[in-house]
Amino acid sequence: MGSREDLQRAADLLRVGLAGSLQSSRMRTFDGSVKALADIGQGAGFASQPSGVVNYVENHDNPTLFDIKVMKLPAGTPREDRVRVQVLGAAVTTFSQAIAYFHAGLEWLRSKSFDRNSFNSGDCFNRLDFTLQDTGYGSGPPPQAYNGALWPAMEALLAVASIKSTAADIRFTRDTFLDLLRAHGRGLRAGLKRRRRHRRLHMHLRLVGQAGRCRARPHALTLALPQCPACTFSPAFSRYTVPQYGQRPMPSVATSMKTLGWLLHSGMRGLGQKVT
Repeated sequence: MGSREDLQRAADLLRVGLAGSLQSSRMRTFDGSVKALADIGQGAGFASQPSGVVNYVENHDNPTLFDIKVMKLPAGTPREDRVRVQVLGAAVTTFSQAIAYFHAGLEWLRSKSFDRNSFNSGDCFNRLDFTLQDTGYGSGPPPQAYNGALWPAMEALLAVASIKSTAADIRFTRDTFLDLLRAHGRGLRAGLKRRRRHRRLHMHLRLVGQAGRCRARPHALTLALPQCPACTFSPAFSRYTVPQYGQRPMPSVATSMKTLGWLLHSGMRGLGQKVT
C-alpha cells in the first residue's frame, strides 16, 4: 500500500487532469509549493488548451476499469465499494476540463474477465448485456496469449462469487452515471467545456489543493470558480466539489465540505440518500 505522500501526489495529478492538463495553469501542490501544471510530475501538464486532451479511465481492447479494480482492491471489498470506485472514475472523466471519452459498458460495471487484449477474443469476453443483468465477469480465464502469465491470480479472483455484480449494482451504477451527465450538462458543459478559449479558465479556475484546512482532505477534489461578470460560468459552479467515493462515504464528504462553505452540485445531492 502506498504512503500518505503517495496518495497526495496522486491527488495532485488528478487535479491537473481536472484542470485540462493545461501547461501554464498554476496550482498549489500537496507540499505547499505553487507550480505550473507543466512542472508537476509525469508530464501531466502538457496541453495548450483543454480541447487538445481526451480523458478516459478504460479504453478499447484493454482491461475494463472494473477488472483493474478487482486486481487492485482487496478480494473482500464489498460490492457497494466497488460501485463507488467505478463511479469515481466516471466522475473524474466527466468533470475534467477536456474531452470526455467513455468506453462502452463503463456505466454498467462491464467486465472482460481480466482480458488484457480482447481484440480477437470474440463475444464471450467482449459482449454487452443491454438488459443490465450481467457484466461479463466470470466468463472464465481469458485467452492465454496475452493473459496466461496471470491465469493463477485471475482464476483465484474469478472463483470469488461475491465479486460478481448483481443486477441491482448494474442499475445503480447506470443511474448514477446518468446523474453525472445531468450535472455535466447543467453547468460544466454550458459554462466551461464549450469555451474555445481557455484564458478565462486560467484566470478564474482555482484548484483547491492541500493548503490550509483542505490539507487533511486528500479524499476530495475541489474546484472554485469565483463569480466573474465577464464570464458565462454557471453560478452553481462558484463552489464545487467532486467527492472521491472510494475514500469516504459521500454524505460525510458533503457534510465536511459544507462546513468550509462548499456546496455539492445540485445534480449530485440525491446521491447522499443512495450511497451510504
